[in-house]
Order: sequence, then structure tokens, then C-alpha cells
Amino acid sequence: MDQRMTIFLGAIAAAVLLVIIAALYWSGHMFYPTGVHHKHAILAIVLAAGALVIANFNRPSAAVARR
Repeated sequence: MDQRMTIFLGAIAAAVLLVIIAALYWSGHMFYPTGVHHKHAILAIVLAAGALVIANFNRPSAAVARR
């Protein structure tokens, strides 16, 4: 597997994980039962969006045409 595909799959996995973490923060079940942490959930969503941007630039179809 080439490096571009590895980065693509890793970024997709990170985005999925961060969305799950954001959902857990918003539901109030993450780490400490002290209530809902909106700032942490928003940060996780922003990081997930960043991971999807990275995945977009490293998707296999974005590679330069090979001969």
C-alpha cells in the first residue's frame, strides 16, 4: 500500500473517531460525568473536518496520472 492511501485511510479513521468523541462529549458521557462540554465537542468536530480535508487532498484518485 502506498503512502497516499495510508494517509487517506488514516485521516478517514481519525475523522470517524473524532465524530464519535464529539457525540460522547455532547451526550455528557465522556471522561467525567460533569455535564455537557460544548467547547470540547466543537473542537472534535473541527478536527474531524480538518482530517477530512487532509483525506480529500490524499485520496487515491487525486494522484497525478501515471503512464
